[in-house]
Amino acid sequence: MDDKNERAPQEYEFIMDGITTRMQVALEKMADSNKLMHSAVKWVCAVSIVIVGVLGAIIMFKAG
Repeated sequence: MDDKNERAPQEYEFIMDGITTRMQVALEKMADSNKLMHSAVKWVCAVSIVIVGVLGAIIMFKAG
């Protein structure tokens, strides 16, 4: 019984260390994903602006 009570805090610490490590890995993956998404959104916005500009120019030249 004494061995079981002495081992419990060590097991708890081991489990908490594992949870903390998994959380850190997950947060790092989320940060990488957010960087990728931010880059993708910037490219989509830039391409959309160019397309709107080109389409606007085409419409202006055809109308004029």
